[in-house]
Amino acid sequence: AEPLICLNAGNGTPKEASEWVSYCNSKASTEMGKLRAKNGHPEPYNVKYFEIGNELWGEWQIGYCTPEEYAERYEAFRKEILKVHKNVLLIANGQDLIWNKPIVERKGHIIRSLSLHSLIGWGIKEDVDQSEVFKGLMGYTAYYDRELSDLKKQAEKTVKNVKIAITELTIFTQSRKLPDDTTLSEALFLAGMIHSAVRQGRLVELITHSALVNHGGGLKKEKEVVYADPVHWVSHLYGNLPSAYPVETKVTYKTFDVNISGLPPVKDAPTIDTLSILSKDGKELIILIICRDPEKEVKINIKLKEFLPLPYGEIETIRGQSFMSKNYWNKEEIKLETSKININKSEFELIINPHSVTALFLRRSTRF
Repeated sequence: AEPLICLNAGNGTPKEASEWVSYCNSKASTEMGKLRAKNGHPEPYNVKYFEIGNELWGEWQIGYCTPEEYAERYEAFRKEILKVHKNVLLIANGQDLIWNKPIVERKGHIIRSLSLHSLIGWGIKEDVDQSEVFKGLMGYTAYYDRELSDLKKQAEKTVKNVKIAITELTIFTQSRKLPDDTTLSEALFLAGMIHSAVRQGRLVELITHSALVNHGGGLKKEKEVVYADPVHWVSHLYGNLPSAYPVETKVTYKTFDVNISGLPPVKDAPTIDTLSILSKDGKELIILIICRDPEKEVKINIKLKEFLPLPYGEIETIRGQSFMSKNYWNKEEIKLETSKININKSEFELIINPHSVTALFLRRSTRF
């Protein structure tokens, strides 16, 4: 994990923000470095990422403002921070096309990266059918490709090598009657967002799921017992993949349309979403498969090109009885399941569970 500190640009000042950076990164001989050493850490923390403000487009934030005002605020904070450390990586408060427009138009020449918070589903009513909500959330992860692409197109007119930092991400229905961040749906949601981000090439520089412990899906602590929400296993699975390059993947399967209040309407969302990566040494191919079907298993035919696999592979799966399934402090039904698969050629069939995330690990054969 890479630390990221969100600086107070609501009712804080550029000087205060600069002192935070100095406290984290300056030598122990400086004023802030001496304070850090006094607090028990003589060596600098060397924090790279600093986000200037949090959701200052939202009325719930102290010091929220217009995008025009934030553009000026960002410049003032940036100027003061870079006096202290020129090598830190600053992230500006971004969000949608409307909020971002005046910021990139006015300050595009000094912006490196724009944040994006994707907390989805808060406008959905509790009486909407669970299955429709699930499909709507899954459709949104397919729509996310276009959202990221549109943000890039807008910003790249003035921002050189624009980056997007997804610094919050979760299902935000906030209702136990609907798919939420504690259910298996959240695992598929995060996996889908990661797939969309990877397909955008170098645009998305980082993803922070909300959150690691208790707030949102992740690890939970109840009755002095720590256990994992289903989404934790996606973080674990994807976070421990080897360094790799995405490779071209083509999928032919049915799609679905969804249009419910509180989410953007989506047409032709893929029921099967795949992402394939090849390890940097070229010896391992990993196919990541999301099945968005709420009820039925799917039989898929995999055909490999320019990769002859060994006659066996390994599968890791995150699945449950329902997309509403969840774990409890005394009962963990959903975890990472591992199994083997026999392969006798470069074309083979695979059964994918409904509402599941699957990783297929294949090793390259040395046979010619």
